[in-house]
Amino acid sequence: MKCSLIEYTQNAAELLIFTKNTRHLTHLAEFKDVFNLSDKEKANELEKVFSTISGPLEFVYFTFLIQDVSRGFTHQLVRTRHASYAQQSQRVADMSDFRYFLPDKIEPEGYQLTVYEAAMNDASEKYGQLINHGVDKQDARNVLPTATCTNVLMKINLRSLSQLRETRLCVR
Repeated sequence: MKCSLIEYTQNAAELLIFTKNTRHLTHLAEFKDVFNLSDKEKANELEKVFSTISGPLEFVYFTFLIQDVSRGFTHQLVRTRHASYAQQSQRVADMSDFRYFLPDKIEPEGYQLTVYEAAMNDASEKYGQLINHGVDKQDARNVLPTATCTNVLMKINLRSLSQLRETRLCVR
């Protein structure tokens, strides 16, 4: 798996501070005023942001390119509904030479690996046979395993990313 941050909200700290203070409008009347705060003042303001309501976190966005993960992984990932996704489509892409994910629990040598690779090779062969006999890619994809590698682009705000971290890094 490779995960690359390809875009993010510029001046996120300042945006968080300004967003939080728009509720009060006590001393930050304009966004540019945030840049005049000292580092200590910014740190104090950010502490307030993270210790109260999480609404301001929704103004900060990140876009990640996540590559070479299993379709099973993306099935779990897209359960985070407050994010946007663009995923490689098996409906239109030719998956004849698909790569697949090898779980950590499969022994790197021996019987388990032999059986696993045979299953992947069998699925690849059957997919190719279906395509060669005129079956549309969107129908032939049904024989592909959830271990098939894919790429997904994800755009998510800081609040949702924090919630995703809490739920997906849970040890349950």
